[in-house]
Amino acid sequence: MYYLVYERDPFVRADICEALAAEFPGKPVVECDTLESLEQGFAAYSDRLQQVCVAFAISAEDSEQELDWLSRMAPTGRLVILADEKPADFPGSCDTVYLFKPFSTHGLIAAIRDGLSDQPASPT
Repeated sequence: MYYLVYERDPFVRADICEALAAEFPGKPVVECDTLESLEQGFAAYSDRLQQVCVAFAISAEDSEQELDWLSRMAPTGRLVILADEKPADFPGSCDTVYLFKPFSTHGLIAAIRDGLSDQPASPT
């Protein structure tokens, strides 16, 4: 598995990456602080996207732009959305996992490893 972490806050991003590196030693963890750097991460793993896990933190400031980017994102092995609330009208797939901010490292690892969400599944 390969891990792409998009989070604008450098301290939270570092915490997420450190937790992933500790839980999944030897697996690549790529820090992305902009959507452009996330796009570069996707390009680097374009031939194996089903082996890519994306932890994507939605910011209050750029949520519209970020949700637009997510709606166009190619399918991956796992998508974990970290947000203050579940985005309304977001066409996420049934494989998308949501975690409320603030979240624990344990909750993040469970979401990534097992697909466990702290949000109820959508009936659609």
